Amino acid sequence: MSPRIAVTSAWRIGVAAALLLAATACTRTPEEGLTVAAASSLAPAITAVTAAAQADGGLETTIVLGASVDLAEQIRSGAPVGLFLSADPDLLDTLEAEGLLAGPPIDIGRGTLSIVLSAEAGPLGPPSISLLALPAVERVVIADPRHAPFGAAARQALEAAGLWETIEEKIVFAGSALQAVDVVRTGNAQAGIVPTSLLADVNLASTAVPIELYDPPRYAAAMIRGSSEDQASVFLEILLSAKGRDILETNGLVPVGSG
Repeated sequence: MSPRIAVTSAWRIGVAAALLLAATACTRTPEEGLTVAAASSLAPAITAVTAAAQADGGLETTIVLGASVDLAEQIRSGAPVGLFLSADPDLLDTLEAEGLLAGPPIDIGRGTLSIVLSAEAGPLGPPSISLLALPAVERVVIADPRHAPFGAAARQALEAAGLWETIEEKIVFAGSALQAVDVVRTGNAQAGIVPTSLLADVNLASTAVPIELYDPPRYAAAMIRGSSEDQASVFLEILLSAKGRDILETNGLVPVGSG
């Protein structure tokens, strides 16, 4: 059985949505099965971990994807989330201070950035960060750095490379990392700086952004108090197991302890 996936924005990946979180809910009540809220940049990896959890332990899981800051707000509003996987560990620290977590946050790994070119970009040459300054590249998309960790990392990389001021006028912001990939995929931007974790199944030219140019965003996980805590514990155990670590690494992430 394929994992059930819902996306909190209008941008969806290739599985029909089966559950939408109710941001207006005021009381958190356990639901049948487990709901995992995950940063959109984790989409391929967390889908694979969910499939493993269902195969190994029959754990029925619904994945809800979105920007970490939006998912945190839905949890505050009482959405029945059992486990939250955030690309911004500070959000989990805040939820813990508010008494919403069933245990302390746990680091699970970090992400990296890649430059990706649209199929319509033409013969620009091999992808590289300096290529973004070419006149033929009219639009460069990144996740909004004001609230998206990978957007902030992309801006940091451009500034470190001395390119931010040069190309600032052609940079467009997407609401999430997943949206940024879709903007390039559909040809609405010739290039983007996006999480490597979202490119495994994207048939577009890409290359890694030099790691010395930015601080890689970190992922952390936490169980939410009062909703499917036992099932969340099982899922978290699988995520942190050798199998889970292999899945994360296969999908372009760097698991904790990998250096």
